[in-house]
Amino acid sequence: MTLLAMLIGSGIGAIVMQSPRTHTAACVIRVDPPVDPNEIMTKAQRFPDVTPDFLGTQIAYLNSAGFLSAVATSVPLSSPPTLIAEQDGTTNLVTITGIADTADDARKVVDTATRVYSEHIKKMNDERAFQSLDAMGHVIDRMEDDMRQRGQSLTKPGDDLVQLYLQRTSLQVELARPPGVVIAEPTADRPSEGKLSMPALGAAIGGLAAGLIALTCAQLWRSRTGIITATDLVDDAPLLRPVVPLSRGSIEPSTARTLYAQLSPRESGRIVVVGASSESGAATVVQYLAFAARECGPVITDSVFHPCAEHAADREPGKIISDGGDLGSSPNLITFAERASHVVVVARIGFDSKNDLATAVAAMVNQGVPVSVVYGRGRPRAVDQPANAGQPASSASASDGR
Repeated sequence: MTLLAMLIGSGIGAIVMQSPRTHTAACVIRVDPPVDPNEIMTKAQRFPDVTPDFLGTQIAYLNSAGFLSAVATSVPLSSPPTLIAEQDGTTNLVTITGIADTADDARKVVDTATRVYSEHIKKMNDERAFQSLDAMGHVIDRMEDDMRQRGQSLTKPGDDLVQLYLQRTSLQVELARPPGVVIAEPTADRPSEGKLSMPALGAAIGGLAAGLIALTCAQLWRSRTGIITATDLVDDAPLLRPVVPLSRGSIEPSTARTLYAQLSPRESGRIVVVGASSESGAATVVQYLAFAARECGPVITDSVFHPCAEHAADREPGKIISDGGDLGSSPNLITFAERASHVVVVARIGFDSKNDLATAVAAMVNQGVPVSVVYGRGRPRAVDQPANAGQPASSASASDGR
């Protein structure tokens, strides 16, 4: 039941977390910090932390909602694209990754993002340079007016004015330069490798959750109904080990011999096997005990429904192993139990209740015979008797399969 719940939960989780197939493309660009107008005018050296600071602000801009909106506006798609910008370590290389419904759309997103970002850098640089040029132009015009008023020729400007001319020319050259964005690696498709897909993750989570819920519910149900879940000890009756595999369909010789060795060593007498319920597997345990007993001497198996004569003239004295069914199966059970040398009560794990087991044990103890308890696991099946290594014996009748 728990396994079935896990399979169902896995299917539901995979369906719930299934996402539409997407495609990924990426390119690598080199971003160079622009030349600051103040550097040109003052001839100052650039500080070493300028590049990291600049790239930090650019990564933030590339991952911003405003930049994504600008790209989405330039590339109309059926669904909004996804953009991711990542810096390659401490270098000035930046990887721009685009995710869209198709491979072509993913490449378009990346190409458009690169173009929009280049235009943004160009516009930002031009604005700063034009502001410096305007301010410088006002200063140059004022100095030239002063020279005219003093009657000086503009063909022989002073050193300050010459310096301003040179700085203005440098700024104009800077404006003519392309933006500081260079394609280091062209746009290409990128397969999504090494990542757990959402359906697989949903299946794992759904299966685990469903299994835990099913297991918890089963435990709660068994605790409330008193279903046997383990080989617990029972008052007034020793426990026989190991647990009998009821659904095996064949006898495990080692298990049969171990069970029989724990019973009374008498060569004759009747062993009655009683189930806590009609589906406990008493008939299977009879076959196990009969297999081991035949290795020691003559054995007859019978049942409360088809009893045999205990002292028939045509057979040797020996063990009789009887299938007693359960308490409500036959009125002959009490008679069988009174004449038994040993009674074995069988309880099936995961099926029989603790109350049924306790009732069966108490009823057998009241008959004044030794009582033991053995647990079985699985749904009872008819077993095939293997060839006996010990002394063979005839069997009066087979058990009816309970």
